[in-house]
Amino acid sequence: NEWQEDDVLVLDGGNDIGPEESVAVSVVGTDKNIDYEPPPGIKIRRNRQTQTREREQSLRLRYENFEPQHQVSATKVLTRNANYTQYTRMRMFVHGDDVNTSYVVGDSSDLELFVRFGADTTNYYEFVSRILPGWVGARAGYKGNEVDIDLLEIARLKSNLQMGRFDSLGQQLAILDTVIAEPRLRDFRPAVYRVRGNPSMQQIKELTIGLRNRGQGIYTGEVLVDELRLEEGRNDPGGAAFARVNTKLA
Repeated sequence: NEWQEDDVLVLDGGNDIGPEESVAVSVVGTDKNIDYEPPPGIKIRRNRQTQTREREQSLRLRYENFEPQHQVSATKVLTRNANYTQYTRMRMFVHGDDVNTSYVVGDSSDLELFVRFGADTTNYYEFVSRILPGWVGARAGYKGNEVDIDLLEIARLKSNLQMGRFDSLGQQLAILDTVIAEPRLRDFRPAVYRVRGNPSMQQIKELTIGLRNRGQGIYTGEVLVDELRLEEGRNDPGGAAFARVNTKLA
């Protein structure tokens, strides 16, 4: 496991970190966890020589006594810079906790998942969305938990930031958000694209996956993420018409 837990972060309006508050990252899968179920549609191959099923694994982010307006996360520093300019989409399966579901509020939830990729903690792209229990939010065919990022759209947001946007006090913005809600994506559930600083799709050095508690409750549970993949290669002259790369999370 190449992921490392980050320190619990207190957001605006949050209280001090609790003595029992923590986050732990680990791996779960078909080889060691009898109750583990892969994401819908994932086919587990069988080894022709041994006639055994190959392992299918997810990264698990376990949160304990997760306080309101706090953030927990884990980060993977890449051994070499990645170039995302060849692709147009980033996708990832997400499983919300389906045992301790008190974080669910009506048709939404208090827990906000974020996926961050970039150079460091001050230069990055970020995707943000609320999560629901299970891989499919306890609804057949639901895809609202799935991360689906339009890399071209989020890159355009960086261009807007660099054009010089200012707040109501006349201060130049360092972070810019936009809400994305499309009928063909995530069952029309909104997501937020965010860019901070001056990230480059050609210089991706680290990945961060985490949660923010946007409610008033204190929660204990876990979220699983599986098969981060870059898809739909850009149809540029001289380039591949289609490409797909999986980044093993676990």
